[in-house]
Amino acid sequence: MSAHKQAKRRDGRRGDAGDAVVTDNQDAGHRRDFSRPIIAVSVAALTLFFGYGDLWRGGDSVSALLLTVAYVVMVPIAIMAGPRRGRG
Repeated sequence: MSAHKQAKRRDGRRGDAGDAVVTDNQDAGHRRDFSRPIIAVSVAALTLFFGYGDLWRGGDSVSALLLTVAYVVMVPIAIMAGPRRGRG
């Protein structure tokens, strides 16, 4: 391995440059998959928080609208945006 650079293989071991290599772009793309569920869950939680907050204050129409949007739209989106498994 004098003339060849060592590359990190998918299983974590070091090997020749011809082995399967995990590049930085693949790692960055994998990290992006986990940021979307965090955003979706945060938006759903904030919508629920403000909906229940307005309901607690005595509001009728805004709280009903926020809670309906939260439970019918935002929570299902947050569930579907979960981490993808089995990608390879």
